[in-house]
Amino acid sequence: MRDGESDSEIITALDLGTTKVCALLGLAREGEVTVLGMGLSPSHGMQKGTVVDIEATVDAITRAVTEAEAQAGVKAGPVYASIGGNHIHAASSQAMVTIANRDHGITEEDFRRVIEQAQNISLPSDHEILHAIVQEYSVDNQDGIRNPVGMWGSKLEARVRIVTGAITCIQNVIRSVQRANLPFGGLILQALASERAVLTHEEAELGVVSLDMGGGTTDIAVIIGKTLRHVAVITQGGNQITKDVAFGLRIPFGSAEELKKRAGSCMVSLVRDDETVHIPATGGRQPRSVPRKSLARIIEPRIEEILGHVSEELKSCGCDEEALGGGLVLTGGCASLPFVVEKAEQVFQQLSARVGEPVRLPGAPDILIAPQFATAAGLLSEAAEQRRRTGPGPRRPAWGGMMKWLREFFRESRQE
Repeated sequence: MRDGESDSEIITALDLGTTKVCALLGLAREGEVTVLGMGLSPSHGMQKGTVVDIEATVDAITRAVTEAEAQAGVKAGPVYASIGGNHIHAASSQAMVTIANRDHGITEEDFRRVIEQAQNISLPSDHEILHAIVQEYSVDNQDGIRNPVGMWGSKLEARVRIVTGAITCIQNVIRSVQRANLPFGGLILQALASERAVLTHEEAELGVVSLDMGGGTTDIAVIIGKTLRHVAVITQGGNQITKDVAFGLRIPFGSAEELKKRAGSCMVSLVRDDETVHIPATGGRQPRSVPRKSLARIIEPRIEEILGHVSEELKSCGCDEEALGGGLVLTGGCASLPFVVEKAEQVFQQLSARVGEPVRLPGAPDILIAPQFATAAGLLSEAAEQRRRTGPGPRRPAWGGMMKWLREFFRESRQE
């Protein structure tokens, strides 16, 4: 390393998606990160956010990391991998601790104790905690506290959102990283990585829904008052749309994916009547042209169905659209489809929508600011922040939640 960079560290973000594996190598220093290399590989071992073929997953990880290492000119550091899927669950918890020494005020040790106590909840035998995220503190029944350190009080309470995952799914991701002969750093929920990459402070304060519409899943994160209120995963994404196109137009899946990206539309009414799309010859079939509206008639119902499931999820968790002044931020591969914003605003009539592109990190190539790389960019930023707070060394998955909470706490401290 160069002079003055002795406290820097190489870290790796690994976005394990249904359609692709993306590896980013970065140089982390004091919570900031510079992108050094990027690698991509088709994903054949993941389905709807979970490992279904460990050998294929290991191969995809190896290919992506090797490409990133060659570009960066350095070996991969600790790997922080994304995790998602319908095994992810969230529940609320509340805990209270008595302040031992009021003369010194509330200390960091006090709020560590209250978070640890909040994690002592009854879990299914096949689940473990991934994240424990503080929503609000209360000091002697005074609510709405964001930074309790130094305050005088006799008791500290915390309302916490506990995010859990299936142990089998968690361990298969960890084993995939380790079998690729890479150092494991930690796991970060995909929805949290995506929202970190694309949301503004104003949106997070007003209340916003981050939708990462990937290949196999749609990940939901509801942020209100800069704190996580709800997370959920819908097991539908871009692959379902591609399958619909392949079936409807009787073309191979690969051709359907290319056609969807090249000429797809999320709203039939916004496509001109005279527009046509060319379908190349495949499998002995002759090339042909079809109206672009025909393609849109296949895509629009599936997009509408996915967004409808999101709407139902928001209603089931009690999220009032009036409390979401920041609207919807759409990211992931499906966010690149034409008129997806217009379709979202049609489904969610009270909410505005926009496409969320990751904030450009230092050293990042142009491709990394596309919506489909939001998770990878957010993972790298989150990993850098975790390393700053905890120093080198591998972390159990549950520590990811504690580190997320610490990041939010110190971020709020700086902004107050």
